[in-house]
Amino acid sequence: MIDPKNITNYGLDRRQLQEYLYFWIAVAGKKASTIAPRIDAVLKEGYHKLGHRGPRVPFKIARELGWHRLRAILKNNGIGDHGAKAYAMVAIAKSGFDLKTCTRDELVTIKGIGFKTANCFLMHSRKDARCAAFDTHLLKFMRAMGCQDVPDQAPQSKKQHERLEEKFLEIADKTGFSPADLDLITWRIYAHHSHHKDVFIKAVKQRIKS
Repeated sequence: MIDPKNITNYGLDRRQLQEYLYFWIAVAGKKASTIAPRIDAVLKEGYHKLGHRGPRVPFKIARELGWHRLRAILKNNGIGDHGAKAYAMVAIAKSGFDLKTCTRDELVTIKGIGFKTANCFLMHSRKDARCAAFDTHLLKFMRAMGCQDVPDQAPQSKKQHERLEEKFLEIADKTGFSPADLDLITWRIYAHHSHHKDVFIKAVKQRIKS
């Protein structure tokens, strides 16, 4: 099962990467601690319904269940927007993409996988990934860092996303943080310790100057 407290993991095998991607598809707009056990339950239910034996392979389960049955299992386990998420899960399972090497551009060809989902998956599962997953917290951070024309919602166009992403990566490089670490630190400060955000921003700016 996915461990939300240790979400960055560069040592996942192919089966674990499949569950990891399903977690990121399902978690959009939800709490990680809620969705992780629910995705585990979805895969267990699908595995038993199909009468599988041996290793539990998420993509195989999704392909064999198909959209209708997977949608019902997602709904039964409290995964919202189950129709769209079932579609994305079945589509990526049939895509033939190698999750160890596939690109963001490949992932976002799957309906239901946007820039944020693809980038979260890549950034926290590949040590060399250079990308940014823009949620409201990270956008607030970018504004606080003095970046111009930062939208209120996650950028929808590739051009706008890549413009902001370049600035985020520049900040990460100058501070010595990996993109994944800066993403997690920012999320923790803005989501759980907002009273420290001014101190955090000041520390980041000082680190850039030093």
